[in-house]
Amino acid sequence: MPSHIKTNVFLTTSLLLGLTFLAYPQPAPLPAEPAHSVVTTPKKDSLMQASARQAFENMAANGTLADFLATRNTRNIVTPTMGGDVFWRDLAECCGWRIQQNAVFNNCRILDNENYRHAWGSLGYLEELLLGNPPSRLSNYAEPGYCFYKYPAEKAPKRGVVILLHGLGNRAHNMSGMAKKAAAAGYDALNYDYPTFAEHISTHGQRFLDAFRAELAGIPPGEDIFFLTHSLGGIIVRVALAKMTPAECERIKCIVMMAPPNRGSYWPDVLIKAMPSVGELSKTLGDLRTAPDSPVNQIPLPAAPVKIGIIRASMDMKVAEHQTKLNGIPGDKYTEVPGGHWQLPLSDDAFRAAETFFRTGAF
Repeated sequence: MPSHIKTNVFLTTSLLLGLTFLAYPQPAPLPAEPAHSVVTTPKKDSLMQASARQAFENMAANGTLADFLATRNTRNIVTPTMGGDVFWRDLAECCGWRIQQNAVFNNCRILDNENYRHAWGSLGYLEELLLGNPPSRLSNYAEPGYCFYKYPAEKAPKRGVVILLHGLGNRAHNMSGMAKKAAAAGYDALNYDYPTFAEHISTHGQRFLDAFRAELAGIPPGEDIFFLTHSLGGIIVRVALAKMTPAECERIKCIVMMAPPNRGSYWPDVLIKAMPSVGELSKTLGDLRTAPDSPVNQIPLPAAPVKIGIIRASMDMKVAEHQTKLNGIPGDKYTEVPGGHWQLPLSDDAFRAAETFFRTGAF
């Protein structure tokens, strides 16, 4: 090939390669290496809530951790492990007990001083477990219930105590979001847990009253007490109110009920008519019928007046607006927030409305 043709081919090829190179974005230059690079490593336990870590250390130190986990953790089988020297890191350690997190999958576990596993799950699951709260919806259903899960106020000054009660078919875990919001706002939150289908509303009300009186003994006389309930929870509180003394009623500053079936609900009517056995399987459901002689429509008035606010859901298909209204209790107030019946315990709007009522007595 003549030399001038070779030169033209070379120039053409070089030009095409140059244009191709310019067509693609070029990587940014690497930053200059600092003269003195400092790498800070967080503490191994900094990922955990301080309160959960403290609870772990306290129980490990006083020798109660194994028994506590055996009675509260419902999904673990005590299993030997290799100790986690390779794929696990320690988040907390006390008296030979360790909380470890997997370096690959981030799941966590609690090991004793002989490397036996006593609990496992996400970090959040173990934190709630150690704090004595329902760690998950599923595990909560396995609990016997009839107790309070406690969320201490997270800021000062403390504004009082909020007592929460969940609705039909749920457990305390359903109101844990509201309990955490209350704690973050400066209230001690006591989240009551009970198996809703197990008893009639009269029995539920008495058992709650017994638990409430036990807690009331430890609340200073001048401290404000509020109630925040969802659905059936409001009915249980009304049953308890009817059995309280005037002095006990006067301790309660106000009650906020979210979607309470104060006059019953059409759903029990429909279900029991379609399947009569439902009323036999669920003692509570039959008590919520709309008939005038239904137990929910026979609850006596409290011995002393208590201020009550009611929050309705704009798209509630379970409890109609007129069914939330109270008979014979003057001064009750109403407001409405967006959402459905089951969304209320998760609603920021509902909590803001409730907290406003706690502070001002109005929505």
